[in-house]
Amino acid sequence: MNESVSPVVSVIVPVYNTAKYLRECLDSIVGQSLKEIEIVCVDDGSTDDSLAILREYREKDPRVVVVAQENAGVSVARNVGVKTARGKYMCFVDSDDSIDPDMCRKCAEIAEKHDADFTRFYNARDLRVVNRRFPKTRAFFDKRLKECYDQPTLDDRRLFVYLSGLNPCWSCLYRRDFWIDANLEFPKGIRYSEDTFVNFLASALGKRFAFFEADLYRYRRREGSASHPKSNAELGLFADAFITYREARDFYAKSDATAPLREPLAEIFAYMQYKIQKGLSRSERVVWRERVDELLDKNLRRAFCQKGSLPFQIRRFWLGLYGDSAAERAFSSAFSAFFIGLHRLEIIGKRRVVQPFRKRKDRRPNH
Repeated sequence: MNESVSPVVSVIVPVYNTAKYLRECLDSIVGQSLKEIEIVCVDDGSTDDSLAILREYREKDPRVVVVAQENAGVSVARNVGVKTARGKYMCFVDSDDSIDPDMCRKCAEIAEKHDADFTRFYNARDLRVVNRRFPKTRAFFDKRLKECYDQPTLDDRRLFVYLSGLNPCWSCLYRRDFWIDANLEFPKGIRYSEDTFVNFLASALGKRFAFFEADLYRYRRREGSASHPKSNAELGLFADAFITYREARDFYAKSDATAPLREPLAEIFAYMQYKIQKGLSRSERVVWRERVDELLDKNLRRAFCQKGSLPFQIRRFWLGLYGDSAAERAFSSAFSAFFIGLHRLEIIGKRRVVQPFRKRKDRRPNH
């Protein structure tokens, strides 16, 4: 592609020690049906063959741009990619994932059609999950989202915040001018929920939003990655979720127009913390509880306990922490402990590791 012509889409790929999957990722981007793209790869100090693979692809395809830096984390790598990008639009792909051949083209067509600041693709499962986790969203939409939200209402933005808690940045296409004007950037030093934070801000600042239903991203669930550590007990990693919540909450509080968005943000936080504490030891839960008390005021903690605010099981968990009476807290704590026990036995989620008892006729007789 002629360097004097700006690409339609800049695909930004942060890379760190993913040589095993990197060729598959790059092949899926190089083979996009939209040819007017650039592929900005930022190697974040890899110690395997990742950088050599990137340079190999750069030799074969002039659309590939390679930036090498010392290890600074995925947020810094993405921010460097944004500064390097020249496209009208930007999207992000993790280097151990791959994308549909038409992803860039379909996203760009919808964004152009509606002159959208922020374009997101989703599938029907996303909406079912959001409806199940956050009952209040059922008042905002039925089974589908509108394709375009021009001058979104406060309720529209509430919905965008709920969706941001589910969908990371790789399901979105951002107009680069909007990103720059809004002064968006991934928070440095954060490894978990860093992309969710960006979408929380974009949900408040964008003027035109576009949505379309499609399955365009091939996500690889890999043990040990930043979003899926080996154990929830890595408190240092999951504590990042507290930081992203606090930063987004403080940002929303700056304006009367965005202050109401703290409510859906808090509900996302409540759900997220319910999930996190399942894997914590008793001593780690003490630390976790202190962090919760630090971040949530009394009124907000009580809001999680109100009927209709959260699914029953999660509301019971918060009642166990902050219920009005000792009896209520004791009952709810026991209820939550029961479900946490089931989770640890891996029965929840349609998984079962407990073997059924043998039938009596199968047992060997005693001699």
